[in-house]
Amino acid sequence: MSDKNLCFFTVAQGKYQSFIPLFLYSISESYPDFTTIVFTGGEPAEPYVVESIELLSDRNVDVITDEFSGYKSGGRVPAMWRFLLFTTERFEKYFSNFNYFYTTDVDFIICPETPSLLTQHLTHCNTLSLPYSASLRHYYPEIIVARLFATRSFALCVQDQVDIYDKLVEEHGSDIFDETPRHFDERLLYEIVTKSGFRSPPKLDPYSISHEFDLFDPANYDRELFSPHHGIHLGIGRKKRGLGGEMWMSLFNRDFYQGYAEQLSKFQSDPLFVKLLSITPDYAVRLVSRMIEVLDKCNSTKDVPAPAVAEKSAGMENVGNTRRRVLSITLLNE
Repeated sequence: MSDKNLCFFTVAQGKYQSFIPLFLYSISESYPDFTTIVFTGGEPAEPYVVESIELLSDRNVDVITDEFSGYKSGGRVPAMWRFLLFTTERFEKYFSNFNYFYTTDVDFIICPETPSLLTQHLTHCNTLSLPYSASLRHYYPEIIVARLFATRSFALCVQDQVDIYDKLVEEHGSDIFDETPRHFDERLLYEIVTKSGFRSPPKLDPYSISHEFDLFDPANYDRELFSPHHGIHLGIGRKKRGLGGEMWMSLFNRDFYQGYAEQLSKFQSDPLFVKLLSITPDYAVRLVSRMIEVLDKCNSTKDVPAPAVAEKSAGMENVGNTRRRVLSITLLNE
């Protein structure tokens, strides 16, 4: 197996399927040697997801619909399922040909980085002397941030615990925890990691926002505290009132996030990206538009030329029984 043999995977249900087209595109564009699999948790793939798979048919992407059918669902429970994919049976079925694994939320646009995501996390594993790369959230005890990089040895070592929790979650969902925090999935990850005999990763200083942003910086892969976005987290834009707040603007003004903004503008020049955006439901498109707007605002405060960003003219068209926003994109500053 190649040293580049890495699999991205995640779970997306309901309205979160709307992020699948751009998630698949961004990873396959940024890391064409890697494979990406999205599981829909027993739901059929939406028509726009099926179309996106057809448009990306020459890339290493897949959508699996038949896992977790019949599991107790509701709320954030589907987010827990991504950490149940390392059962003995599922690992053999989907992951046996891979050396490395990375999982994150589906509402990310992943961008290429130098050194690569794989190199960063392998270095971080060495720094921690652990077969996985992650961090503890600073404001909750006993939960691990859901952006997880794992080696094959880690995946094999946790299988017994994943098999146990798979049966519990199937029947009880998040009720398996007596006192459940908002992040059910991250609590589950912590339990699986520690009960498999691994120590937890370092915890961030709870009083330092600047340290948290250092945690996001991909250049800090040789530090103990390291959990980058590796791209643009569209989910930040779900709360529009907070998006332009001082804390987030401080993050978006960081050089590495401005680098992500420049990469997004490059994606926008690709007709395939434009086509995928045109079939993407309004829920996801709206968040893309918000992030473009706020990242451009950050860039305009710097004494450098603004990167090419999309000039958005939004129209509506009927698609079946739904109405979707269609963006026509014209690049500026070319």
